[in-house]
Amino acid sequence: MQNVWKISLVMVMASLSAASARGLDLSRAHRLIDTELASANSVDTAKAVDAIGAMIEQDGFECRAILRDHWLPELMAKKQYSAVARFTKREVLIIPRRTKTVQQLLALHVEALLAMNRPQKALTCSKRLFNFCSLRDTSNALALVGRCIAAASPDGPAEVRELKRQQIAGAAFVPPGTAPQTCTVLAAIRANGKAYTHRAWAITGQRYVNLIERGNLLLLAGRMREAMACYQAAYLAASAAGQWAEAASRIAACMKAEDGTVGRANTWAWSIRQP
Repeated sequence: MQNVWKISLVMVMASLSAASARGLDLSRAHRLIDTELASANSVDTAKAVDAIGAMIEQDGFECRAILRDHWLPELMAKKQYSAVARFTKREVLIIPRRTKTVQQLLALHVEALLAMNRPQKALTCSKRLFNFCSLRDTSNALALVGRCIAAASPDGPAEVRELKRQQIAGAAFVPPGTAPQTCTVLAAIRANGKAYTHRAWAITGQRYVNLIERGNLLLLAGRMREAMACYQAAYLAASAAGQWAEAASRIAACMKAEDGTVGRANTWAWSIRQP
């Protein structure tokens, strides 16, 4: 019976994909998923998880906003942490250009891993979030790193205190020609970035958008030097104020990732704003 239902689901999603291609409304399928998520029945929840997975594979663009703003929080509330971890990782690889959205997805991915009692994996992902996030979102990312350290390390409280100490020291203005303060606590956290690296080098163009996407993926992979080269090229290729500001923000984020602290990045960001 379960196999029959799965075959039926595939057929339904195939027809929905065709409907989307013809420009038809997919809200009916969305409402069905909403109904299943609202149900207290675990079978309905499982159906919703499968349907969401099929839909984002077939019509990811059509349901991306509802996935991020509604379905993922609902799945977290229903303790479907494995599904949340799977869907968020997939989305980050697909939409690397959307910096703010990627940050939200990474944070949710970390929360799901913590809820699954996988603190070490959560810690590596929290460092990835710190590396990637904008300067203005650094404090939130560091708070999440601290929670992961506390969960992953037997000496967590002491490491969190050292993280805070190094971050305070590393936030100071960095005079030209002076080496920035670095963070050894973050440097000790290692992560496997192969999936992001493979995706990055699949983007071969040299247009501004290609450079930002490739740089973001390389930064997620922990390949800061290569990411910086992409961002600097994008900065030079920027043809509008919005592009210039975005590229500048990514350069600052990459500096933060290189140092593990914000001092040099803040100093550089301040310098380019001066007349």
